Amino acid sequence: VLFYDYGTVHKYPAKELCFLQRKFTVLPAQAIPCALAHVRPSKATAIVDPKGQERWPIEASRVFVQKVHEVPMIGTVEEYCYE
Repeated sequence: VLFYDYGTVHKYPAKELCFLQRKFTVLPAQAIPCALAHVRPSKATAIVDPKGQERWPIEASRVFVQKVHEVPMIGTVEEYCYE
């Protein structure tokens, strides 16, 4: 089972699974794209993608996810775009 909200995957015995009720298949998407505001890699460690944007090295992203996985956090929404 893939948990979209956390991005984690867990295995469950088939007897613990059930079909999703039809009324829940028509709900709008609940996830929104997000990013950490005002946080970026240093010039020394940044990787420049084909569009010329600075990106975090894959290893830095992996370590970040490892540190914050299933850790309660508090954040502030800086901006929201309704596109």
